[in-house]
Amino acid sequence: MPKKDIAITIRLSKLQLDNLKSEAKKYNIGVSEYIRRASIQGYYKTILNDSFYNDILYQINKIGNNLNQIAYKVNLSNKIELDSLKKLVSIEKILNSILLDISKYIKKC
Repeated sequence: MPKKDIAITIRLSKLQLDNLKSEAKKYNIGVSEYIRRASIQGYYKTILNDSFYNDILYQINKIGNNLNQIAYKVNLSNKIELDSLKKLVSIEKILNSILLDISKYIKKC
């Protein structure tokens, strides 16, 4: 991350500052970080909070573990068992659920 050595000053009304602080608080970040992210991304509502990312990463890690277990079994036997096939279907459902949650979250923002 590049060093942040340049400061800028802006003027806001009390209401604008309160709104800015409130928005930054929603994402559990400071006002400066909120402004940086919003200016880089171009639209503040695309900022996702850290807990949302953590939830997604947790689910993806679980899916990765399941896939590794299935791949290990398939490599041992050179065929897919019914149990492994059921797990693959379950993983597909989880992925679809995650995609749906992401879509809902982004629309809500």
